[in-house]
This record gives sequence, C-alpha cells and structure tokens, in this order.
Amino acid sequence: ATGRASLKVTIAWTDPAAPVVTPAAVDPATPVLVNDLDLRITRDATTSYPWSLDRSDPSLAATRSGENNVDTVEQVCIDDPQAAAYTITVDHDGTLASSQPFSLIISGIDGFTAVPGACSADLVYPEDSAVNVPLATTIEWRSVNEATGYFLYFGTDGGGVTTPTNIVNETVCGTSFYGPELAANTTYYIRVIPMNSLGQATGCDTIWSFTTENCSVETSFPFSEDFEGGFTIGGGNDWQNGSGEDFNWSVNTGVTGSADTGPNGDHSSGAGSYLYTEASSNFPNKVADLYTPVFDLSALSQPELAFWYHMYGDDMGDLVVDIYGDGYWHYGVFYKAKQQSDDGDDWLQAVVDLTPYQGGAVQQIRFRVVTSSSWLSDVAIDDVSVYDNGSFDNLWEGNSSDWNTTSNWSLGVLPSSSTAVEIPTSPSGGNFPICSGLPDAYAESVMILGGGVTISAGKLEISAN
Repeated sequence: ATGRASLKVTIAWTDPAAPVVTPAAVDPATPVLVNDLDLRITRDATTSYPWSLDRSDPSLAATRSGENNVDTVEQVCIDDPQAAAYTITVDHDGTLASSQPFSLIISGIDGFTAVPGACSADLVYPEDSAVNVPLATTIEWRSVNEATGYFLYFGTDGGGVTTPTNIVNETVCGTSFYGPELAANTTYYIRVIPMNSLGQATGCDTIWSFTTENCSVETSFPFSEDFEGGFTIGGGNDWQNGSGEDFNWSVNTGVTGSADTGPNGDHSSGAGSYLYTEASSNFPNKVADLYTPVFDLSALSQPELAFWYHMYGDDMGDLVVDIYGDGYWHYGVFYKAKQQSDDGDDWLQAVVDLTPYQGGAVQQIRFRVVTSSSWLSDVAIDDVSVYDNGSFDNLWEGNSSDWNTTSNWSLGVLPSSSTAVEIPTSPSGGNFPICSGLPDAYAESVMILGGGVTISAGKLEISAN
C-alpha cells in the first residue's frame, strides 16, 4: 500500500446456477452460492474482511468482522493503511463445482518491488545554503523515481548537524514540494528521505539549509502605493523585480520611450509616476516579474487587491497576476491579453478577491508581463491597493471633489459594484463628491450623511439596496 490513500480490494465472479430450492420461500436464510469464494487482506497478525450485511436484519449497518458467504461481489477496505506490504488472499469454502474465473480490482497500491535505491540529489529551490530567500517560497527537492512520497523533517533546530524536528517531524509528503510558513531573517534546515510502500531509502542523512530575507510584513490596512515621492523599485520599500527573468519593470512619468504604446501619464493626475515594462528590445515573449511587499491578511474578513492597468499597443502582450498563499503560488488569478486601451489616456481598474489565498502566514502578489512579437507592447500599472472590503465601507474623504480620484476614498480605491459607500457629514478633505462625465461612477450602496452627491453629465449606478 502507498499509505497515502485507503487500500481497497474488490472481487467479483459469475457463480454457476444453483439448484432450485423447494418449496419456494421469500428471502430464504440458507446461502445458495455454488462456488463460495472468499477475500481477505492480512499484514502481520491482522486480518481484514469484506463488508457484509446481517441476513436476519438487513436494516443494520454493514460489518466487516468475518467472511462473506452470500455475495458474488466482495470488497475489503483498509481505511488508513501503513506504507507497507499487505497480502491479498482469495480462497474458497467447500468444494468448487468447477473452475471459477474471477475479477480483482485493487486501489491504493504501487508496483514497486524494492525500497527507493537513491536519496534526493539536491535541494532544487532554494539552493542549499541560499540567503535572502523570499518568505513567499515553496521548497522543492530533487524527486526520486522509485519514491511515492518523502519523509520530511523541517525546522530551525539542529544547526545542520542533527535532524530538524521542531516544525515538521517525519511528515509524509506525497510530492517533492513543501509550502512552509517562513519568518524573516531566519535559518531553516530540511532533510528528506524517499519512501514507498516497501520502506524508505537508506543513507539519506544530508541536511540542507537556507536563510530567509530580512523584510517587513505589511499588517496595516488599507495598504496603498501610488509610486510617487521618488519611488524606486528595490529602494527599501520591499517592491522587487524578479531575479532570473528576461527584463525588469521601471518607474516612469509621462509617455514611455516608444510611440503608439504605453500611457501618456500616470492614472491619477497624468503628471505623476507609474510602473511599466518597456517592450523595445524586450520581445518576443520576454518576461518581467514584479513582486509587492509581503502581507499578512489573516486579520481581514474580505481582503481585496485593486490596481489600475494600461495596455495600449497594436501588438500587446499579456498581464498576469499571481498570488502566494497557503505556502504555494497560485498562477493566473488575473489575466489580460491583447490591447485593453484605445489610446494613451485610458486606464482600467482591476479588483481581485484575495480571500481564497488568505491561508498561511504570509501572502504576496506578483505582476507578470509577457511581451508579444513586437515593441508595441508596453504595459503599465498604478495606484495599487490592498484593503478589507468586508470590515468597513469605502469612506469618502473629499481631498478634491472628483468621485473618480482614488485619493478621495479611504480604501485608496474607487468604489465598485461590490463596494458600500459612505459620504460623511464632514469629509476630512472638505469636499463633497461630484460625478461629471466619464468614467461613470459605481457603488453597491450609498449612505449619504452629509451634503450629498452632485451628478453633472455623468452617471452614478447603484447595484443593490
């Protein structure tokens, strides 16, 4: 048995016709099997029998405490087997009337005849003794062909000399991947032993290690970044370009370096900064990854990511958002391909529900651009926010009067059809909202406590309540 799933063995056969029982009776208690085959599984001194019903009271729950001598289909199930060898026995009671063919179906086993003959060769990611390892990391070691799983030992103890056990102690992993919860600036140790149903490999004493990056974890929300004030990627703000990709994201103001692609300015004012990927000399199919700071979303009831993006160009590539949560990267939770904007002034907003990725100690967001076949493929993002859409309304702050300015809202993001809006009696910025012209304004519900909302040549659409 593999030890990773229940062990099930089912036997079925076509029994020869039995003699006619006279006188006829309803539900006779005497078995009429001609060839009574029996199935059982043994390991050491333990024997497991098939399911059977009590003929005197079929309403009772089925049991598996002995042989089944009435059915031509029997199943033995071991709910939680060990990763070990079991013996399947098929025999019969009495004398067979003739040779009896039968079918046997087995699940929860493998076909190995020996324990794994090798140890895992190396730590694939991160490499052994690596430093500055991101907290958003999934550990991978070299797989072994004969292994159906691995005994995993992982922790901060042992110092690389003795087996680490204070986080994970001999847990069976069914793959060569493990998604841990990592702390900043900490050294971790890991040892793996390949195994299968017949046992474990020998001599696998190597203990690998790595040390995580010294970064902060964002726990204060709403979080927002507009890339203003001399922002630089990798400038101590925990925004990082990916390592090993084809090219990098950059900070820019105004137009990009290529005509007929990219924005004319940033999202909020047109005169500020934004991040973008320059496709010139970076095509075709070149990749640029951008990592946000690390977040702890555990205290949020309905975390969301909102950002503005710009994809203008006749040969536009792809914009992908990946989320790290539960110890693993979840790919393509947001995906856009081809041109999304008609010209350099069009910015569009995306909102991503982060609730499915809230598990684990930390979360992180990765923006990935893949260029197309020409230089007409500049992609930009601006005004990135992470906030709790379930804990409070998006409160109007009124730094200016424009409804469609993100800095006027407490969440740092424009209301959407799933956002409740509150207009206070005295906005902190002193202005009440005005909806004028495009883009239109949206909200799920609007609570007006103050001077109201002015609609001038525009539209305010309320989706509920």
